[in-house]
Amino acid sequence: MDMPRDRSETAAAAGITPGSQSTSSKRLAVIVAVAIVAIIGSALYSWKMMSGTGEERFNKGKAAMEAHDEATAEREWLAGAKEQPDYLLNFVELGSLYLGQRRFPEALKAYRTAAQLAPDNGQILYHLSFAELKQRNFPQAEAAGIRAAQILPNDPEVQGALGMMEAKLD
Repeated sequence: MDMPRDRSETAAAAGITPGSQSTSSKRLAVIVAVAIVAIIGSALYSWKMMSGTGEERFNKGKAAMEAHDEATAEREWLAGAKEQPDYLLNFVELGSLYLGQRRFPEALKAYRTAAQLAPDNGQILYHLSFAELKQRNFPQAEAAGIRAAQILPNDPEVQGALGMMEAKLD
């Protein structure tokens, strides 16, 4: 048996033709490129989630509040709300902070967003009704209060607030 003289004869003996080698190389290049893109995409997603998730910002805001630093807490919760707009707790805490600061328009905005994210949360609806009331949005306040009372029929605070609200609206 004669030995092949060069690489082209070796390739031909293996059944690899010049056209098939090019196609195989292209397929391999595409597979490698897709794998690299997937790895980079996964790494970027992980980095983004680690660098500032809604929960992480929520926790930093809570720590700031424990240190009586409302400005830092607000910045953290606002950043968390922006970075992960479906993370409910940042909006709840912002609403609570703003109510305490008597910043009723901001409280209302935060609680409306929270209520959109959790429409069956009686506590959020209770606080939303209070924020609506402070902005003199009486029909919205009453609707949120009634819904909160339906969800939390045994909560004396919610039931009492609804009774007082209804008395004021009459």
